Amino acid sequence: MIKRFCILLIALTPILANACTLTMGYRTSERMPLIQKAPDNSGLYNDLYSKASSLIGCKLEVIRLQKKRILHAMQEGIIDFYPGFNFSLDRQPYTFYIQNGLTTSLKVISHIKSPEVNHIEDMRGHSMLAANGNPTFGAASHEITIRVIENLDLPRALEMLEQERADYYLYQSNTIRYYLKKYPNTKIKLHPCCSAEEPMYLGFSKLSPHYQRVDNPNYKSNLPLSINNDPDILIPDSLPHKLQEALKFLDDSGFIDQLEKKYYE
Repeated sequence: MIKRFCILLIALTPILANACTLTMGYRTSERMPLIQKAPDNSGLYNDLYSKASSLIGCKLEVIRLQKKRILHAMQEGIIDFYPGFNFSLDRQPYTFYIQNGLTTSLKVISHIKSPEVNHIEDMRGHSMLAANGNPTFGAASHEITIRVIENLDLPRALEMLEQERADYYLYQSNTIRYYLKKYPNTKIKLHPCCSAEEPMYLGFSKLSPHYQRVDNPNYKSNLPLSINNDPDILIPDSLPHKLQEALKFLDDSGFIDQLEKKYYE
């Protein structure tokens, strides 16, 4: 571990000599314990990315806007990255995905009276809440009615489900469990659906002035675009590559595990 840290510091020396700013964008609503409601940026995300930024000689700046405006700013290169970003074909042209060291899974919640959901198609014929700009994971193809709500966060989704103004909500399991542990709710049901624990990714803007890429020699044009099949790879001396290495170091060193225990237990 000490050897890897020394290698990381040597690799980051050029950046350490020239302080920089990394801009993280996030919607105005909360996602506890990752981030508070704007203008309060405190939470796990701020702790994690502030530490990673400092390791590469940068300071972290956080911008809070509505989700659609954040996505537009990423497409313009005004915002460098979004801290937790799901892959979609719409986002791929302007987004490079980097593992942030966290993990999550997708779970469905509903009013206690709603039928159990083991697979996404079990919601067929029902309604599902979705935040504007968030992926719906193919729900429409299963004849699920999508109710898109601007700046939807978990507390508002829970309120709508309690009032039976919608049937289901698909969201990250760690945030759901944190919130229901802190605020128990006998009117809400947690369902087995819908995914196993998987790595989380930040989305780095390909239009950012910090983004530097070369052609990916392992890219397969005959296969679908995905996080692992992107035409780009990062230049090793680029800032996002150094951010990637810093996050790996924080994961390997146990720093991220400590953060998760601090915020989730």
